[in-house]
Amino acid sequence: MRAEPVPEPGRYGRDGRFTHLLVSRRMKHVNNSLCHDLPRSKGRANPAFVNPGDLAALGAAPGELVEIESEHARVLAVVGTDEGLLPGVVSMAHGFGDDPAAPGDPRTHGTPVNALVATDRDYDPWVGMPRQSAIPVRLRRIG
Repeated sequence: MRAEPVPEPGRYGRDGRFTHLLVSRRMKHVNNSLCHDLPRSKGRANPAFVNPGDLAALGAAPGELVEIESEHARVLAVVGTDEGLLPGVVSMAHGFGDDPAAPGDPRTHGTPVNALVATDRDYDPWVGMPRQSAIPVRLRRIG
């Protein structure tokens, strides 16, 4: 751990070209990929929550679509705000979305966050679990 470099805020990833870190979150009334259709569920979408200042810097409004790009892939997501998040953090729940190869509309099916996760690197060498949080990403408003 001591040997790992500490990145400057807004310069994440191997080459520093990513602006945010994607972290996992939980959502009420949903258990991973289960319970999306229960009456108390808020629907099938899993918004990409960001700090309100980050949303303003993107020129986007809650409910709009953004593209989220990692070193591994790109996905579309509905964006939302969470004042409790630090600037530079994107927070999304895993377990949503259709097949990443044909993801569908993120407003109705959610976003397959797992598409952003590389399984061929950045994994625990003992148990093989890939990194699912603190993933370097960047956001782009879809106009």
